[in-house]
Amino acid sequence: MNNLDIINKLNLRIASSPKENGEMMAYCPLHSDTHPSLSINIYSGKFQCFSGCIKGHSISDLVFKLTGETMHEENKIDWANNFKRKLL
Repeated sequence: MNNLDIINKLNLRIASSPKENGEMMAYCPLHSDTHPSLSINIYSGKFQCFSGCIKGHSISDLVFKLTGETMHEENKIDWANNFKRKLL
């Protein structure tokens, strides 16, 4: 499972597909975002809300900040399956 798969499981409103450098934009779910302000790099895992809500250095950080759940690199698939069940 790659970072883009995990981002998709978070059910974010994506505003742009990843560019060649891995950067993509989404609407930040932590505030009423009318313009995409959450930048995510699918390669490095770094992310930042340009409104100041969140910032971090890994997809695991993003998962924790959005869901309150810890996702360890070694159990990405288990985490994604559990998260998917919670959404259903």
